[in-house]
Amino acid sequence: MLNPKLHVREIQKKHKNEFAGWFKECIRTANKAKQSIHAELGVIAEGPFATAKRFTGYTVGGFHFKTVGRDRGSTTQNSGVQHFDFPDECNKYVLKQLNAVWKDEKADLKREYFIPFATREDRIANRPDKMPEDQWTVLVEYWENPKTLEKAGKNILNRKRHKIMHTGGSKSFMKHAVEIEEDPERDAPLGTPATRLEIFRKTHTRKDKTPINELAKEKMDQMKELADKATEEGSSMYSTEDDDIFTQVMGPDSRGRKRCFGRATFPRELSNATSNRDNAEVRSLKEKVVDVQEELKNTKEELKNTQEQFSDLKSNTKALQDSLKATMDELAMMRGYFRLFLPDGVRKFLTHVIF
Repeated sequence: MLNPKLHVREIQKKHKNEFAGWFKECIRTANKAKQSIHAELGVIAEGPFATAKRFTGYTVGGFHFKTVGRDRGSTTQNSGVQHFDFPDECNKYVLKQLNAVWKDEKADLKREYFIPFATREDRIANRPDKMPEDQWTVLVEYWENPKTLEKAGKNILNRKRHKIMHTGGSKSFMKHAVEIEEDPERDAPLGTPATRLEIFRKTHTRKDKTPINELAKEKMDQMKELADKATEEGSSMYSTEDDDIFTQVMGPDSRGRKRCFGRATFPRELSNATSNRDNAEVRSLKEKVVDVQEELKNTKEELKNTQEQFSDLKSNTKALQDSLKATMDELAMMRGYFRLFLPDGVRKFLTHVIF
């Protein structure tokens, strides 16, 4: 009886290790007891024939698999199948990576087993060991197809027209972008994504910090000039102006491709991310404008209160001036009366006391 406190993983492990033996013993016990057992159950309980364990390879659904021992001496490993769980958001990336790996594999096969031979017979006779003959024949026929040859010729010409080779090596563009973002000497706000200008500069520069060739230097200088001009006009080098500058210098991106971002990115998703970043920046600017407007409103109210206080003070000052003028007029009138009606001695005394 199983311990009820066992973890599910432990139960599954125990089932995997012990079920086959337990099942075989149950069927044998039933047979000894002369119980009615279906013939297929007896065959399944006994397991595969011993001879089946001696094969080092087998084919299932058109795919050829090998034992671990046989794979030890091979450059490619095909001794089992693994299942990986990943979010649905990764589907596009995984499929794109699988397509890229298969494309690179086909290129290696073509270079080693197709191009060196002139006839179909020689190419099929010298097929790689890891490919079944029927699959290799289909691939050879595809490469020999006139439409495929025409397409390959165009691709060769396109690659020859590509004058600026990158220095990124086998490291992905996204890895270069992360290194740029983590660079402590980078002059950018914390958390700012690497721009295409930065990635282009990093992946087209030698270890001695010089551009890979004169054309790359010319493009970098043009990008820097446009970026400096945008900065003078109030734009940030790390804003969406970067995309405009890159396409002005390097030309527009081709459909389904976003240069300097590698295979892991998709133009539409990048556009959405850029749009979201722009919206966030706009919201931030709007909030700042609201704050400034509120401060301006408060300043206007304070200025209005100050003007009212100044007006009251001005009115009070005028009233005091009028009162003082009236008092001075009365005193002047009294002085005139003293001169007309009082003796000199009394007049001098009162003048001295009052004035």
